Formats: sequence, C-alpha cells, structure tokens
Amino acid sequence: MRENKDTNNKKKKSLTLAQKKKLCEKQRDQKLSGVQLAAQYGISTSTVFDILKRSEHWLSIDTTLPNANNFRKKSSVYPQLEEVMSIWIDQQISRNLTINGPIIQQKAVECANLLDITNFSASAGWLSNFKQRNNLHTYKKKGEASSAPTGQKPIYRVADMYQICTQYV
Repeated sequence: MRENKDTNNKKKKSLTLAQKKKLCEKQRDQKLSGVQLAAQYGISTSTVFDILKRSEHWLSIDTTLPNANNFRKKSSVYPQLEEVMSIWIDQQISRNLTINGPIIQQKAVECANLLDITNFSASAGWLSNFKQRNNLHTYKKKGEASSAPTGQKPIYRVADMYQICTQYV
C-alpha cells in the first residue's frame, strides 16, 4: 500500500490492482462486510464500496502480470493502434523474428496511417509507455538465434497488416 499525506494530516492509502482483486475475492468468498474489509485494508468504508461496485472488473485482472502491482491501470490514447501493434508483435515473436524499438515505431506509424489516425508520432515516450503497457522487455538472443544474419531486415507483409488494420476501421 502506498501512503500519501492529505491536507488534513490523514494518511491516504491506495490499493494496488492486485489488492483490489483480493478485496473483492474476500467479500465474495468469505462474505465479509464492508466495515470488516475497511478495517483489514486500512481504508474507508466508502472506498471499499466503490471498489465493490466494480468487483467484476477487479476480479478479471490477471495478478500474474507485473502491472498487477500498479496503483492504477494506464490506458492508451490510441487503443485500436495498440491492439493492432500487439497482434503484430505477437506474430513477429511467434516467427522468432528480431524486433526492436525503431522497427516497432516504424510499424506503428504505418498502422496509424492505415487506421487514418492523425497527430500520431511514434516518439520515444510513446514507445516506452507502449512497452510498459504490453510488458515488452529487451532480451539478448543466444545460441543459433543470435547467429542469424543481422544485415537482413525482416520482411513485413503489408497485406497482413492491412487486413488486421481494416478490422478496426
């Protein structure tokens, strides 16, 4: 739990996404009252009831992901683009192709154009946030995968990307 000081010198406690899910599970399984849950978590009863109003949402969270320890879910300005990019990255990883930041940024610009998204720039900040939201990390390939020719760029199928993008238009 994170504690912040309020103007009234009260300590404000924020629950992580995983803690909110656990709270909803306790209420569902153990039939604990809002007052009991508030005492257990050190939060107000109104906060407990606000969390329980959205219990279906909190119960659907996957606590095995690293972002389950975040205090709030960060959303994207371009959800359609991010969905297309996630699909594309999954395809590239399943093909064991090497992808890096500049390749992701270039493909994001191409997809944004196909989706008629204006004012989009695949900046370093966008890339960093995209990687964080999608739990993407940098890995060093070892063994036979690392001996692949690096001078060749992966071939991207424009028709495949167009087909994926048209699902969102």
